[in-house]
Amino acid sequence: MKAAGVGVPLAMKEDTHGNVWIVTEYGLAVCNGEGDIQTTLRVDVHDISSMAIDGWGNLWLGTRGHGLYRVVPAYRDGKVVECAVRHFAARDGGLLSNNVEALCADVKHRKVWIGTMEGNVQAWDAQTNAFKDYSSLFYTYINETVNDIMAGQDGHIWISTAKNVLEFNPDNEVVKSYAGLYNMGVHSFERNACSYRDGMFYYGRDGGITCFKGTSRLDGTASSVDVALTDVKVSGKSILDGDFPGNCRMDALSHQLILGADAHDIEIDFSTLNYSSPRQILYAYRIKGVNNDWVYTGNDLPRAYYNKLPKGENVLELRATDSEGRWSPNTVSYTIIRQPAWYETWWAYTLYILAVAAALLGCYRWAVYRVRLRNELKIVQIEKEKSEELTQAKLRYFTNISHDFLTPITIISCLIDDMAMTYKNKIPQLDKMRNSLRQLKHLIQQVLDFRKIENGKMKLQVSEGNLSAFVEELCRMNFSVLMDKKHLYFAVRVEQGVESAYFDRDILEKVLYNLLFNAYKYTHEGGEVSVSLSVMEHDGVCSALIRVKDTGVGIPVEKQPFVFNRFYTAATDAATEANGIGLSLVKELLEIHHAQISLKSKVGEGTEFTILLPVDKSAYLPEEIAPREEITAAEELELPQEEGGITGYAVLEEKGGQGEVNGTMLLVDDNADLLDVMHRVFMCRHKVLLAHDGVEALSVIEEHAVDVVISDVMMPNMDGLELCRRLKSDINTSHIPVILLTAKNAPEDRVECYKAGCDGYVAKPFELRVLEARVENFLEHKRSAQRDFRQEGEVKTAMLKMSALDQKFLDKVISIIEHNMKKGIDVDINTIAREVGLSKSSFYRKIKLITDLSPVEFVKNIRLKHAYELLEGGETSLDAIAYSTGFSGAKYLSTCFKEQFGITPTEFLRKRGLVD
Repeated sequence: MKAAGVGVPLAMKEDTHGNVWIVTEYGLAVCNGEGDIQTTLRVDVHDISSMAIDGWGNLWLGTRGHGLYRVVPAYRDGKVVECAVRHFAARDGGLLSNNVEALCADVKHRKVWIGTMEGNVQAWDAQTNAFKDYSSLFYTYINETVNDIMAGQDGHIWISTAKNVLEFNPDNEVVKSYAGLYNMGVHSFERNACSYRDGMFYYGRDGGITCFKGTSRLDGTASSVDVALTDVKVSGKSILDGDFPGNCRMDALSHQLILGADAHDIEIDFSTLNYSSPRQILYAYRIKGVNNDWVYTGNDLPRAYYNKLPKGENVLELRATDSEGRWSPNTVSYTIIRQPAWYETWWAYTLYILAVAAALLGCYRWAVYRVRLRNELKIVQIEKEKSEELTQAKLRYFTNISHDFLTPITIISCLIDDMAMTYKNKIPQLDKMRNSLRQLKHLIQQVLDFRKIENGKMKLQVSEGNLSAFVEELCRMNFSVLMDKKHLYFAVRVEQGVESAYFDRDILEKVLYNLLFNAYKYTHEGGEVSVSLSVMEHDGVCSALIRVKDTGVGIPVEKQPFVFNRFYTAATDAATEANGIGLSLVKELLEIHHAQISLKSKVGEGTEFTILLPVDKSAYLPEEIAPREEITAAEELELPQEEGGITGYAVLEEKGGQGEVNGTMLLVDDNADLLDVMHRVFMCRHKVLLAHDGVEALSVIEEHAVDVVISDVMMPNMDGLELCRRLKSDINTSHIPVILLTAKNAPEDRVECYKAGCDGYVAKPFELRVLEARVENFLEHKRSAQRDFRQEGEVKTAMLKMSALDQKFLDKVISIIEHNMKKGIDVDINTIAREVGLSKSSFYRKIKLITDLSPVEFVKNIRLKHAYELLEGGETSLDAIAYSTGFSGAKYLSTCFKEQFGITPTEFLRKRGLVD
């Protein structure tokens, strides 16, 4: 075999065709009767332990660890040409174990018997194509590996282990064990050392051979066998003893066993009382309700064991086999009555039911209480949410109305300024109108601040300043005249020593304004209002102590805890109206400032508010300290909350009668009244064009040369932000300054305007004279930068403060001019305009508005700057300088140089000691 190349043979079997199947290490080989190899088959089967051929010619291979294989061969002319292999495994193939040790083909019963390493016995039934487990029948006989399985002519199956030989009748499932019979040496049987011949079974063992002959008595019917109880032990002590404590007894006649309530560790011994062949008898027992399946026990220990039985009647069923191993049809029943313990009696269960009912009732009442409490809390929560929603609705309503108020207030303010300028302050009522308008602006700002705090957008920004001067100036500038009109004695006592303090000017101004205005409002004529400022140390931090005291109507004691609540009014004077916002705003602003406020008041004597404000830098976080930044041109257009003096208005009045026109201004606003007022004011100094939204403004700019655009932010069709983006992103219009007007004054609104590219930002409401002064101031700054650029000897385009797009445009124009100068080519304006992608007219307007020079003047200015740089570099030949910068001669260069810089080139060189 090995020489033939099929491997070492492991097992062999002969089939019904006379072929010999040989299992090798490489596969299967089929030999004919003469020993010649017919066919070799490659089969992936490893660790083969057993082999069998059934009555249909199928080859069965058992393996260790790999399960069972069935090989179905196909024949052609009596020779095996191919085979089909099916694998059976423990998981999904129906096997009990993958360790198959023994196989036997049972032709009579059309089965293949299987023995495993774990001692299991099962069979493949060809009629049902399924496995059937017979292991329970051999429970008391087999507790080790099954060595061999053989089938006799009578249909009995012989199963052997190392220490036992069993004869099994599949028809009635009777088992006979030959272990220990007649000292026949049934021990130490070897595996695969067995044979069947002439009705005899031969088994090789340690020390010889044992021969068995089957018995026909397994085929008969079992005789009736009774099982009797021989002893009952409770906790290891027999109840048959006379001195057994407890209420336990056994009645053999009535088959009744009575146990006490505390009986446990119960052992029940039984026997058939057959002493002729006791080793051949098996027993089975069960108690329905405790273990419904039969429990099999060997003949060496016929005993049932229970830890504890349930109270009441339990039926113990017993059965046994006869001496031939056939199970008796007779089943013996014994009634076991375990007496109940006290906690298992009917009255105990009655108490349990009552206790459970009481517990359920308590749980029900507790659940009802919890549900009621939860509903009450939910109602309170809903009321709170509704109250908060109402508060938020009020704030949103007030905020929306406030924004709507800003434009009409702006119009009124502008009309007052227009009348003041027209009639030269001949109408005394204008001052009262302006003061009332300021107070209205302050109330509106209160609502906006309240909303800002609600949204968490009020940020603390402290900076170093003179707190004493700030408090004194605020009181004198805003309330001195007001107090005098009401004949109130107004005293401001400021302690020196807080010149250097850290505080938020905006927050502190709003707090003091609210407190002083309340003191003014609730103090009758002839009363007193005082403000004091002192310094103290609180919790190791330097703090300012500010007191605002009045001799007004006072606040009742029962109302004092609520005065800082939103929309709460504690006024005792029916003639005085309040909105309930001021003091709530004060408290929330001071909390943002890490400050505290307290109240002392007595009805009829007055009220005193005390503020404890930390002024040390260490009391604030780094992000709460405002950075020191330079004010940009755009920020200069922002209006403070209260206007004191107006710088620039005097300059405006001085220019008022000149009647000069300073370029073209485009006003864009959807409010026709405000547009008309601004038009009448600005038309004195500018050519004014009007538009009502961003779309119309773009059309106007396409048709006219515009020098500056003043636009509202909130407009239909196209708002001011989009208009600004369109202008700043188009090279034809990116040079036009854009100033935005808006009712939104939050930091994020300002950032949005700056991101859109605006050059200025003015918040509503504003005074028209201030707007005009600021616009003129902005334009004057721009003209000043243009003058500085023209007179500068070097090319410094950054001086013009342009947008990035205009900076890139101007640098490109200058590079074209310098390139032509180096090449000695005359600079042509049309060529430059074409190279930068603009028409001649657009190029002219853009250069003119950026530099205040015509394109020709701008080219000459750049040439003169280069001439200045050459002179600075030590070049003394004017002819060479004139030639390199594109001038026709030294004389023309000298003339232009003096006009530009106020000095001739020769004087410039002499002044620097370069020529005599």
